[in-house]
Formats: sequence, structure tokens, C-alpha cells
Amino acid sequence: METFGRIADRVEKFLAAIGTIKNLVASLAVAAAAVLLVTSSVQRYVIGSPIPITQEVGSLLFVVIAFMSATDGFLSDRQIRVELLWHVLPQRVQGWALIAGHAFAIAVLSIVLWETWRFTKLSFELGSRSLIMEFALWPWMAVIPLSVGILMLAMAARVLVDVHAVLTGRPVRMTQRRLADPDNKIPVS
Repeated sequence: METFGRIADRVEKFLAAIGTIKNLVASLAVAAAAVLLVTSSVQRYVIGSPIPITQEVGSLLFVVIAFMSATDGFLSDRQIRVELLWHVLPQRVQGWALIAGHAFAIAVLSIVLWETWRFTKLSFELGSRSLIMEFALWPWMAVIPLSVGILMLAMAARVLVDVHAVLTGRPVRMTQRRLADPDNKIPVS
């Protein structure tokens, strides 16, 4: 059982590293979008005409920002969640509820992954291009299923770690504490 727990922890740490890399890409996209928008705004008011590709590139960068940061947001416990009843549940039920929630999220994300992959594939087959700069759109669209797939893997690793914790009678660990405290010595509040 301990081998199972160590493997699950290692997988989650590996996915956290991938999440950090994806978050770095998202941060670079934020910087690029900010530079583009500020430059275009200044150019609009100084020269009288904005950069023509601002909306096009800005929307593509937004896709990168939104989806590349999702895994890191999940792994660092910054996702949206409803905790109305969480604190009144017994510890063991909390663990199983969290596991069930992640399993449900994986099921929903598998549908999202399938549909966005089909859409990306269709875009590739049709040779879809952006309107002004004629960028090939499929690489930008591929960011979505790639990011969703990595998020699903991170959730699956979390399920394994949490199942191990519940089966060994420990509380499920919150993500920020999980990486800083692999032996679960920090109490969960």
C-alpha cells in the first residue's frame, strides 16, 4: 500500500512540474497580450490607427492563457469549489466526497477533451486560417484538448493520492500542503 502512495505522489509531483511549465507559457502569453494591447492603444491615439491584428492575436493568446493555466490552478488549489457542507462532513466522508468530485470532473472533462479534439482535427483537415494574418488555427485550438488532457491526468493522480489517504485512514491533503509536506504532518483545517 505504501508503494502505491509513493507512486501516486511521484506522478502528482511530475504533473505539478508540467503544470508549472504550462503556467509559465500562460504567463508569457499574458505579457505578450499586455504588450500588444498597450502598444495598439498607444498607436491608436498617437498615430490614429491601431495594430490591425490586435483582436485576432489577442483572442488566440486568451485561449493559451485560459487553458494553459488550468492545471497549475488545480494543483495549487486555486480552483472554484463549493464548500458549504464540506466542513460538517466526517473526515472519511470528506475524502470520499472529494474523490467522487474529481471522478465526476474527469468524466465531464473526457467529453470536453473528445469534442475539442474533434474540433481541432476538423480545423486541421479544413486548413482553417485566421482572417487577417492567416495563421493556421489548429495549433491554437490544440492547446485546449492538450491542456484538458493534462488536467485530467492531474485529477487522476489526485484521485490516486486521495484514495491512498482514505484507505490508510489519513485525511485527504490539500494541494499546497501536499507538495510541501509529503508525509502529511501538517494538519488539514
